Amino acid sequence: SAQLLEERASAQLLEERASAQLLEERASAQLLEEESVVATDTVVETYNEQQLSEETADKVEAVEPLQLSQDEEEGEELRNMTQEVETEGNEQEENEEEVEQEEGEEEE
Repeated sequence: SAQLLEERASAQLLEERASAQLLEERASAQLLEEESVVATDTVVETYNEQQLSEETADKVEAVEPLQLSQDEEEGEELRNMTQEVETEGNEQEENEEEVEQEEGEEEE
């Protein structure tokens, strides 16, 4: 009877150990699977970021000539506006000088 109890206890202990080992293996397998998913997600994210960077670089390259020509146009507009302001300033100076001359002549 004592031997039977001892055998049952030993069998139960072996069963619990096997069950614990099985749970540990399942947990380990699940952890490996989760790590694999994270690694895959990281690879996909890195690939997507690289694609986005390449697309952005392509767009920048396409826009650069447009930006240069736009900058040139704006520069030309600024030069024209500056020239107009200078011309108007010169005309105003001439008008002021004429007015001063006329006033000077009237005083005499």
